[in-house]
Amino acid sequence: MKLFRKNQLYFRPQSTINKLLFLFVVVFIMSFFITGCSGPPPKISPMPAIDISKNTSLVITKSPEADTTKLPVKIELIATSPMDAPINQGSNIENGGYALFLDDVVNYVDGGLNRINKNSSHIKQVSEKNDMLFLNKIDNLLYYVSADDYNVYYLDITKDDEPIKIGLYGACFLMVLGDYIYFQLAVGHEADFYIYRADKDGSNPENLGIKASSFSSDGQNIYFANLDDDYKLYVYIMSQGIIEQLSNNNAHQLNIMGDYLYYINRTTEKITKLNVKTLESVVLYEEKCSYLNINGNILIFSHSITGGIFSMHKDGSDIKQILEYNDINGLISAGDYVFFESYQNTLNEKTFWINLKSEELSEALPVTTLSLIANYDAEKKIIVTDYIEYLTGDEAIKTYIKDNSVSERKAKQALEVTSGVYIRNLYQKYQEYKILDLTNIVLLIKQDGSFDTNGYNVDCITFSEIYNANEELVKSSIFSVTGFDGELVSLIQFDEP
Repeated sequence: MKLFRKNQLYFRPQSTINKLLFLFVVVFIMSFFITGCSGPPPKISPMPAIDISKNTSLVITKSPEADTTKLPVKIELIATSPMDAPINQGSNIENGGYALFLDDVVNYVDGGLNRINKNSSHIKQVSEKNDMLFLNKIDNLLYYVSADDYNVYYLDITKDDEPIKIGLYGACFLMVLGDYIYFQLAVGHEADFYIYRADKDGSNPENLGIKASSFSSDGQNIYFANLDDDYKLYVYIMSQGIIEQLSNNNAHQLNIMGDYLYYINRTTEKITKLNVKTLESVVLYEEKCSYLNINGNILIFSHSITGGIFSMHKDGSDIKQILEYNDINGLISAGDYVFFESYQNTLNEKTFWINLKSEELSEALPVTTLSLIANYDAEKKIIVTDYIEYLTGDEAIKTYIKDNSVSERKAKQALEVTSGVYIRNLYQKYQEYKILDLTNIVLLIKQDGSFDTNGYNVDCITFSEIYNANEELVKSSIFSVTGFDGELVSLIQFDEP
């Protein structure tokens, strides 16, 4: 999808290979900076004003292949007047910024730039551009970073004109505040991970002296996780041009709401609330979380283990599960919608949304079930699965009694043979899937009919050979089957028959 997953940038290159290559390069460079800049933890006290003489000017290129030219002058920072908070706020930008709510319309990128009204009744594609990250809108202009070349562009969404490149290469975390563009220089061999400010036409870039892994703003200040200090929380006071440390906690998923900064502690993975004036903090959610965002006055987050999406009042009360699904990535909040991407349960990156009010989903989610294989056509590469229930403990006993009209004693005796497991397949529920070269197939059965208890990966050809040689063994085995849109994402043998 878009940048680094989990605490990090979050890129949406046009192919999985591009995304993985980009992730490798950026993580390598970030690790270099982090290991080279570590030191003893400082006390929580104001830092002196930024020493502009130590700042370097931004490198501007026309494309990744072009020669780089450094600006010859350094621009002295001055105090900035208060301004409105960015429209795309919370941790949306940190999570890729691929959705934006403005003027009662949600703009989001999925197979192109789409617009959806409040009641989900009308979705319109306004551009075929599918490379947009960090959406920001000013009047009719939509600013974004292209995942193809990491340049900043703007697009007039009222016209059919091509996007305009403004000449800032290597940008991430794009944010428009007042008359300026703020971004991090994080891509390419000139990446220094500092936050820069430039005019909206891309001119006059200047280094703010902030090296951040993520940042958020309320229009008055910029809150950031300091890359030079183990991701600890700092604030750049825009009206004074100084930096102060806020907390010794290392953080990501930063969200500012009033006087409070909400974030996920990188060490504990717990949601924490920090009063930015008193510096008092409290843990709001004790379980491990992956993503955190804000929607009005509520918090939206995903669970690290189950992956489900939850909502919570800003004081930590009224926790509700919005969606039960185990593959949540890049959580974005836009109007009444929560967007996320699925990686593991789809063969390609796929964007989904859920309407918080109606609970409507954009489309059916990928389904993972325990199933038997009813049939397999190797020539057409079509597999037919039959859903089963795998029951254990008291549930197995009660269900067995109900299905077979026997006493509890006889039910327990019958289940002793299967170690207390009741495999329920009273009504056949067939599902047909197409096996692709990308399908993840993990087997225990070997071609000679023996078993590899650790499991091993096979391709379609090998699976066909094993099925033809051991059809009854395969059909009597239980598989964890994940399918989406008629295609088989994964087929993992659950146990030996």
